[in-house]
Amino acid sequence: SSLAYLQKLPIQILKIDRSLIEPMPMHKSAQQIVHALIDLAHGLGLIVIAEGIEHVSELEALKETGCDWVQGFLFSKPMPWNELHTRVQVERGGRFMANPAGMAIPDPEQDPEPA
Repeated sequence: SSLAYLQKLPIQILKIDRSLIEPMPMHKSAQQIVHALIDLAHGLGLIVIAEGIEHVSELEALKETGCDWVQGFLFSKPMPWNELHTRVQVERGGRFMANPAGMAIPDPEQDPEPA
């Protein structure tokens, strides 16, 4: 089974693909699957990154899962390191704010939610 590789491979991080994240806001079963994956990964001592976060609703759905890190276009498109470093310095006290779960979330007014 593919899950057996989680014990055998020398990995420290598990990334959860956008295809599992995208349906979370509208489907409880998707939330349960992602939550179970995160619990499994944490049980194995892995750090979990959810990728492909594009909307605040996806980020909100992840809040209760215990996910360690998130990444996606909601925060930024890919950029060179020097641009990222500059952006973090400029925006540290600006657009990003901390929430009780410890994940950084953008201002919802700037989120291009689907119509």
